[in-house]
Amino acid sequence: MFGDPTLAIAAVLSVGRSAKEKRPQETDAEYVNRLKEAKKRTEERAAYRKKHGLGAHSQPVVLTPKTGRNDLCPCNSGKKFKKCCEGK
Repeated sequence: MFGDPTLAIAAVLSVGRSAKEKRPQETDAEYVNRLKEAKKRTEERAAYRKKHGLGAHSQPVVLTPKTGRNDLCPCNSGKKFKKCCEGK
């Protein structure tokens, strides 16, 4: 029925889409072009984030437990943290 798969998707979406999704003065072809442009921008944004190491695939944040004032110092001096490295 439709040669372009995007047109078929737009035709299916047009049945249930709200006024916010398709502008009143917009034709189906303009709507499809807007969808394609949005998809292209999303792909470009994803490529940029991947190239620069941003996003969900970046290194996870590792939280270490906070050292209390009366705990032994993490520098292994044997002193309490408040007497050893707290002020450094």
